[in-house]
Amino acid sequence: MMKLLESWGAGTGSFAENGQYLALFLVVLLFLWLTGKEVKKEFVIFSGVVALLILCPFTAKVLLIYQTTFFAHETVWELLPMTAFLAYGAVMAFAKMTAALTKEDREWKATISGKKGKAYEALAVLALAALLFLSGTVSFTENITEKAERADRIPVEIGEVLDLLEIPQGETVLLAAPDEVVEWARLYSGNIIMPYGRDMDEQGLTAYLYDKYTSDIVGLHDWIQGALPAPEFVEDAYLQEEAYAQQCASAGYDYLIFTVERANNDLLAYALESYGGYRIFARTDNYVIYNR
Repeated sequence: MMKLLESWGAGTGSFAENGQYLALFLVVLLFLWLTGKEVKKEFVIFSGVVALLILCPFTAKVLLIYQTTFFAHETVWELLPMTAFLAYGAVMAFAKMTAALTKEDREWKATISGKKGKAYEALAVLALAALLFLSGTVSFTENITEKAERADRIPVEIGEVLDLLEIPQGETVLLAAPDEVVEWARLYSGNIIMPYGRDMDEQGLTAYLYDKYTSDIVGLHDWIQGALPAPEFVEDAYLQEEAYAQQCASAGYDYLIFTVERANNDLLAYALESYGGYRIFARTDNYVIYNR
């Protein structure tokens, strides 16, 4: 029960922390519910019911199960027609405001000139636009690009090794690296292309996907990680290192990153230099970078 409530609280908080869109949605919902017959009641009822289902931890859990469970609570907010509903509410509010401030209102009919009426319409538009812009962002969390610029976003040891990569402006580089580096590499730069992602290590992310990694990519991942079964004979171990070094060279990988422990393998170093054309490019306390 506590885990359910914590998940619900985190999901709702991440949606509302950077703006007041949820509060604005509820205000618009109340406004439209109390407005006259011209409002599309079906739209209002649907939006209200979905909002209640999402705000209730138990029904939100049911929706998560329907959405294959492993997604975070934030994803259920996608069921809420936020943009369409706020736009509809803004149009209805604009109609009501201009009707009250212009000649459609009998009380103003004799005193409001055409120019003044247009001015009131413009005022209504500006007021609604200001309300919209002051409401923050409709995204679940802070813009990922802004976060990527923060030094504390990426772990220090990962940032150190990624800082050493030479990425030409406007070009991409092909990288194979351990899981903990892969997890942050695309956040560090969108110009880093990798053959596998976090879903290789976190199987839950691919539980409901039909496309799977090919055996050669899985083997490459395990080779980088040092997770391949150790051959019984030295000759077989050497052939294994040679095969993957040639595979990387043929595929055109610009950089290969290994942990220090993995890079200390003499057979690996020899195969990379002799059959892959790779040389040690840089080192950190935790990683060794090869390039060609």
